[in-house]
Amino acid sequence: MTRSGSKNFIDIISITDGVARSVRHRLTGTVIGLAAFAGCLSGCSDQTLTQQRWVSIPKQAWTHAYQPWVHIDVQDSTLPYSVYAVIRHNQQFKYDNLLLRYGYIAPGDSAIFHDVNLPLAAADKWLGDTLGTIVETRIRLAAQPEKFPLGDNVFVLGHLMPDEPLAGILQVGIRIEATAQGAGRRLQAPLQNSLADTAARPSKADALKPPSGK
Repeated sequence: MTRSGSKNFIDIISITDGVARSVRHRLTGTVIGLAAFAGCLSGCSDQTLTQQRWVSIPKQAWTHAYQPWVHIDVQDSTLPYSVYAVIRHNQQFKYDNLLLRYGYIAPGDSAIFHDVNLPLAAADKWLGDTLGTIVETRIRLAAQPEKFPLGDNVFVLGHLMPDEPLAGILQVGIRIEATAQGAGRRLQAPLQNSLADTAARPSKADALKPPSGK
């Protein structure tokens, strides 16, 4: 069976606009300050407002024992962030989904683990972008943006698929994007899902779906 890739990422990148306050006799200083602020937004956004970190899977064969740590350096704890799992696999990956176990470790805290079902294909088509033989899919993990503490926030990634090792997974990662939507909340409870086709779902034993024709 041949699958075709379709761009179906759910990317929400919202940057809070700066609010300028006019101050008498300081108009020039205000304009300069706003220009510097705008320059920071355009030049620093990749470092502070959007972060994506990858870990490569050795030999493209993911064992249950291999649970890599993904480090996200949060530099602004006042902003809420949308959180995504990012999966890169090849065309030979034989499942429509990935049962993922991930842990979140706040700075100075211990890990809290959750299990989710990540859809990678539907209607015999990959949900992510296909670049040659590689498929990349972003899957939003949280229904609402989350606030994170300053510093090194860690995600531990493992899989719950029956294969040992799981062939075809090239890289796994985490992406966070700052958003102005909603006040946000501290990440405490398991990340819940809200998006239909590209949202993670709680894992179940019968959620494994080998694609037809393979």
